[in-house]
Amino acid sequence: MPATLPTTLYAILFADDDCEFFDTESEASNAAMVLNRELREGYETGAEEPVRPIPIARVEIEPLDRRRLLRLLNDGARTAVRSRFVVRVVEPDGTVTLATAFREP
Repeated sequence: MPATLPTTLYAILFADDDCEFFDTESEASNAAMVLNRELREGYETGAEEPVRPIPIARVEIEPLDRRRLLRLLNDGARTAVRSRFVVRVVEPDGTVTLATAFREP
């Protein structure tokens, strides 16, 4: 019997089509905090662009079958997303705020 995959993931959103996925909200939040710290340090030394808020989203994907898997591989991650809900935002100063923005793909 094939293993079932989770249909809910968490992501750090860099841009509309640029994100990194995680199993839990905690993992995504920790990674966003590390990224935020690295961006702040880079900005302070003049090496990076200005720091911006980093959204953490709860992403629901369609259950994968053969057709959806092929579409995912050929057309990218956006094709498998059922919904995306921003749950937290890591602000440039390192504080974390709760968010309520909902976005359909």
